[in-house]
Amino acid sequence: MDIQDILRDYFGSEITEENYPNQKVYLCNYKKYRLKIVFDSNFPKKIPEFFIEDYSENDNYYTHIDYKGKICYVAEDNLVWDTHNLEGLVRECSEKTLDVINSWNTPQMDKELREEFLSYWIELCGNSSLKARSYVDDFTKFSKLTASIEKNSLYLFNDSSDLKDKITPTSKEAIETYFLPLKKQNQVLPPNPKKKLDSAVIKKIITGNLSSSIRKSFRQWSRNKKNNFILIISIPIAKENIVLIGAMFKYSKPSLPLDGKNKDICSITPLLVERFDKSYQLSRTSQDFSLTNKKVAVIGVGSVGSFVSSTLSKMGISKLFMIDPDYLSIDNISRHYLGIDSLKNSVQKVDAMEDRLSLENPILDIETEGLKFESLILANPAAFDDYDFIIACSGNTMTNFEINHFFKNKGKPVLYSWLDPYGIGYHNLLIQPQFDGCYMCMNYEDGALVSNRLSFAAPNQKFEKKMASCSSSFVPYNAIGPSQLANKTIELFLRYANDKCKDGNVFSSHFGISTQFENEGFRYSKRYNACRENPNNLSSILQKNNSCPECRGEYNAY
Repeated sequence: MDIQDILRDYFGSEITEENYPNQKVYLCNYKKYRLKIVFDSNFPKKIPEFFIEDYSENDNYYTHIDYKGKICYVAEDNLVWDTHNLEGLVRECSEKTLDVINSWNTPQMDKELREEFLSYWIELCGNSSLKARSYVDDFTKFSKLTASIEKNSLYLFNDSSDLKDKITPTSKEAIETYFLPLKKQNQVLPPNPKKKLDSAVIKKIITGNLSSSIRKSFRQWSRNKKNNFILIISIPIAKENIVLIGAMFKYSKPSLPLDGKNKDICSITPLLVERFDKSYQLSRTSQDFSLTNKKVAVIGVGSVGSFVSSTLSKMGISKLFMIDPDYLSIDNISRHYLGIDSLKNSVQKVDAMEDRLSLENPILDIETEGLKFESLILANPAAFDDYDFIIACSGNTMTNFEINHFFKNKGKPVLYSWLDPYGIGYHNLLIQPQFDGCYMCMNYEDGALVSNRLSFAAPNQKFEKKMASCSSSFVPYNAIGPSQLANKTIELFLRYANDKCKDGNVFSSHFGISTQFENEGFRYSKRYNACRENPNNLSSILQKNNSCPECRGEYNAY
C-alpha cells in the first residue's frame, strides 16, 4: 500500500514525506490550509492524526480542532476499526477529515460551534485557577446569587436557597455575583478562544438576546457604578441543554458595568462554570423528569432498602423519607450499601444513610425516623400524608401486614420487596389502591395462614443461622442479592411512575443463585419448579384472594 498515492486522491498531487523516529509525516496544501498528516509507528493500531500547521498563530478558529491544530475527525472512545484493511482505514480517515475541513465557514460550522460551545469556553478559560460550581436552578430571571469561595472554588446558589449551609458551611463570601439568563431563541456563538476576553465580547453575547422583562432589570442594574462583580450567563443551546459561562470583572475605579469606554481600566477573567443542579444531573443520565416532584418513603433501610434509597436519591425525586428502628453494626456491612467507614458508636441506619446520601446529593430533601413502622403510625398517623409512593423493604411479614392495612386505608400505592433465603429468588409486589387484592393475599390459602405463596423455598424449613447467640440469628443470602433486588424494585417503580401498571396489581419474581441452598439440602417450592418449567409464571397480575382477612375486612390491625 502506498500511503502517498491514497492521500493524493483526497488532498492533491503535492504530497511530501518526512521520516522521524517512530513516525512518518506527510505534508500537503489543501485549500488555504497547510496539512500535516502523522502516521505513528503503531499504525494501524493507532489511527493517523491530521493537523493544521501553525493553527495557534492564526486568529481564526474552527470546529473539531484543538489548540494544537489537531483535527478531531472521529471520537476515538469505543471506536473499532479493521487493522487488516489498511487502505480502507486510510481512506476512511481522510474522508472524515475532509468532511470536517469542508464544513468550516459554512452554516454547518455555526451549528456545530453552538453544540460544542462549552469546549471553546473551556479553552478560553485556559488554566484559570478559579472555577465555579453552580447549584442555581432558577433560570428565569436576572438576580443576585449567593456566592462563596472554598478551596479556590466558587460556589453559586439561588439567593433564597439553604444549600450553602449544607454544602459549604465554612466558606467565605465572594464578591457580588449576578445571574443573567438569555432567551431561548438565541444564536450566540462561543467567543474566539484565541483572543482575550473583553467587555465588548460579553456585550455582544448579551445584546439582542434578553427577554423584555430581563432586559429592563439588567439595564436598571447596569446604571449603577461598580468596582468588582461576577456575571454568570445562561445560554440555551437546545432543549435541556443550557450552558453556563462566567466572567469576573475588576475595575480600577468605580465604573458602569460593560461600558466600552472603561475597557482600559477593566480586567476580565473568564470562569469555567460546572452545573450541579438537579435538572442538569437528570439530563446527563436518564433524561426522565417525571420524578422531579415525587416524594417517596422507604420503610426498612437494611440490605435491600439501603440500595433502593441510594438509587432513588440519584433519580431526581424531590424528597426521600427513610424509616428503620435498627442500628448499623458490623453484622450488616457485608450486605448493606454502607461500608465500615459509616460505623460509629450507636448510629441508627437511617442516620448513617442520611449522612451518606446528603454527601452524595446535597440537593435532595431527606427525612428520617428511627422507629418501628407500627410505633411511628401510632405516634403520628399523618407521617406519610405528603408522600406519593411507599416502598416496603422491611423483610418482616408481620410488619408488612401492618403496612398493607395502613396504606390500603390511606389509598396510597405500596411496592413490597423481599428476598428468599440464601438469595435463591427475589420478589416485588406492587399494590395500587384502585385494584382488588393486597399483600396479605400472598399469605392465605383456603382461609389458613401459609408461607408467602410467591416464595421459591418450600415451607416448613428452618433457614436461620446463629453466630453465638439468639440475638445474632440471621437468614443467609449472598451479597449481590440486595442490589439485584433493589434494581428490579426501581424498574417496577419507574413502570408505575410512567403509567405502565394500569391493568392491576403486579407481582414479579426473579431467580437468584441457588448453589448454597442446594448444598445444604433445602427444598424448592412448587412455584419455583413451575416457574422453571414456564418462565411466564414469574410475573403476572395479582388476583384477589377471597380468604384474605384484609380483603374481607376482618384483619385486626396493630
